Amino acid sequence: MSDIENMQIQRATQASNEVSRLMGRGEYYKGRGDNAQALNNYISALEAYAGYAEAKSEIISVSAVMGSSQGEVISSDTLFELFGLLQFIASCCKSDSIVRAYIDSRLVQIYQWLDQYEKFFDENTLQRYENIGNYVREIEPNVSKNKERLSTLKPIKEESDEALKIIRKALSKISYTKICPLYLEKSSGCFIATAAYSTPIHPDLDTFRTFRDEKLLTHWIGNKLVEMYYQLSPSVAEYINQKPRIKRFVRRQLESLATWMRNQGITKN
Repeated sequence: MSDIENMQIQRATQASNEVSRLMGRGEYYKGRGDNAQALNNYISALEAYAGYAEAKSEIISVSAVMGSSQGEVISSDTLFELFGLLQFIASCCKSDSIVRAYIDSRLVQIYQWLDQYEKFFDENTLQRYENIGNYVREIEPNVSKNKERLSTLKPIKEESDEALKIIRKALSKISYTKICPLYLEKSSGCFIATAAYSTPIHPDLDTFRTFRDEKLLTHWIGNKLVEMYYQLSPSVAEYINQKPRIKRFVRRQLESLATWMRNQGITKN
């Protein structure tokens, strides 16, 4: 085993230990009725888990085993772990808070995604899956009630609720690691289009983001396509930035594509 591999394993172990430490602190304060302190520690544990997910992704090449039982177990384990972390956070939030509404919506999303891994579960995991299913059925009315409220969430950098901002940042980091099979929080990055337009705020980029969020990320195949895009696009965007003629050509093609999407009603904007 190389020195780099040893360092990656050490980093993952340290991050995992930090998650456990912070969860323990959260349980300590929760047991004493101090929900505010418990919430802070649970959120910090989620941040630490983001570091763990990044470190573990460097060790395990999920792409090499995806489609095998090993890859499915890695993905489902990540979702079970995330569900537990988010459930603890939700337990410390007021039932009518935006943070609780957001967390509940992600818990439903995780449970729905876990369904495709059910055939790989052993007896204990099946029981765990059944338990979270019962929990999700209890919170689904709250998710439905807050659907419109959640649809108006601003980009992470503009989020005014500090707790929600930290949670969304952590979920964004986790979502773009190899061990997480779905996107619980979308990145605003459109690397190639941003390079071609020389700005991240052009209306056409909003069209592409809407297509990504409303069409691609609502299906597992689309999730995989988006994952491939985020793995390849940074290097392509860097190349485009260095080639003015290619940048102009790519922009013309993207402008035509965005216009076509809007004319066809593929996106709302």
